[in-house]
Amino acid sequence: MNFHSMIDELVRVSNRYVLISLPSCIDLRMKYNILFKNRGGKYYGLPETKPLDRHKWIFHWEEANALFKKYTKKHNHYIAKEFINFNRSNTLKGGIINLLAIVFDVKSTAQSYWILIEKHHEQKK
Repeated sequence: MNFHSMIDELVRVSNRYVLISLPSCIDLRMKYNILFKNRGGKYYGLPETKPLDRHKWIFHWEEANALFKKYTKKHNHYIAKEFINFNRSNTLKGGIINLLAIVFDVKSTAQSYWILIEKHHEQKK
């Protein structure tokens, strides 16, 4: 099953809400590897339809956000809640990184994206 049909199936079988968490693969570390180490490969982005050659998905949380905005609009659903998460350790290094991310509002260090989709329910008469 591909990513796109899995979302359709989750929405189909839910009564009202679907909670989805996706990793934000292109965080600050990945950007560094792409820019300075020439690593990352050809599997960038999160397209609206499944490409034929795709078996890996590397994308940024903003791409997931854009995809779900289009998805909910297309299917007449709502985004009840969404947020990004910073999975940092409680070490001194993790604390410094968290502080710098907050002070400089560096959302590109987010490591996961969460969204709560609320299904559209028609009023029964």
